[in-house]
Amino acid sequence: MDLTGSIMEASEPVFETVYGSFMDAGGTGSAFIDTLATAPAYAFNLLLMFVGGLGGDLGSTGSAGAVM
Repeated sequence: MDLTGSIMEASEPVFETVYGSFMDAGGTGSAFIDTLATAPAYAFNLLLMFVGGLGGDLGSTGSAGAVM
């Protein structure tokens, strides 16, 4: 069972709705503000990749399922 992969796929529309065209436009032009704005999405994906890397019981995607 690929639990973390399923969660990543289900969360893609959520982050697309939250960030909208922000990511497509290249951000605000300030690296600091862009980093702060996108930190929750990267933290969420990093957490899921960590959980997926723990073993097949919790999820088997690991770092191979990076979305961003």
